[in-house]
Amino acid sequence: MTDAISLPASSLGELEKIIKGYGHSGKEIDLASLSKLIGIGRTSISPNNPFLAETGIVTSGKKKKITDEGLKLARALDHNQSEHIAATWRKVVRESEFLSNIVSTIRIKGGLSVEDAAGHVLYAAGAKNTKGNRTGARTIVDILVITGLVSNDDGTLRVAQTNPDDSEPVAKEALDHGGGQQSDRSSSFNVDPVSTAQNEAPISGIGGLSSQIKGNGVPTIAINIELHLPATDNPEVYDQLFKSLRKNLLSPEDDD
Repeated sequence: MTDAISLPASSLGELEKIIKGYGHSGKEIDLASLSKLIGIGRTSISPNNPFLAETGIVTSGKKKKITDEGLKLARALDHNQSEHIAATWRKVVRESEFLSNIVSTIRIKGGLSVEDAAGHVLYAAGAKNTKGNRTGARTIVDILVITGLVSNDDGTLRVAQTNPDDSEPVAKEALDHGGGQQSDRSSSFNVDPVSTAQNEAPISGIGGLSSQIKGNGVPTIAINIELHLPATDNPEVYDQLFKSLRKNLLSPEDDD
């Protein structure tokens, strides 16, 4: 199973206040000083530090310091810049195998209720089912929604069908071939998708491989890979699948 991360111990609002506090300090700071700075007790700050350190928002060690990426998030939060807040959290999610796999699970399942998604976070993290951990799991869900990678549609979480920015997404909504509903056990991954602008004329399409010629005469190729997953709730199956996809499709090693 994917190495889990420590869950936050606070609501999203309190977690963001802690991040802003580290940002305001800008240097190594101990719990007592940070507590005085932001008006939150040390016992509330301390349990959040493992999550902040493991996601690269603050440094590790007894005294914490905001990282460069953490400072971007802190400044965006301080100035209420929603687009920059979302973009920074997206980077955190994409660089965390645990968090990106939560997004992938939501896509594979075809959507999950907020409660079920939080329960899956709790289970995947190997955390006990306590009130504090349930709060942390819900905070993870709230972060995923802020990123724009996941939408909350009347209490049902779904992976966004379109990318919220120009970066490669953690998980893409599978294409609906033929207008029918997609099974929650199948998925499609697009590699180098081809634009469907009017000035492009398709010249061939065989199975999952098609090619087009753009208006400037430059040919492009699109490859669609459709995966049919076994009927299992074992998370290790999904973990191994996405590890293999990352290794062989998203970031293949250069041949020597």
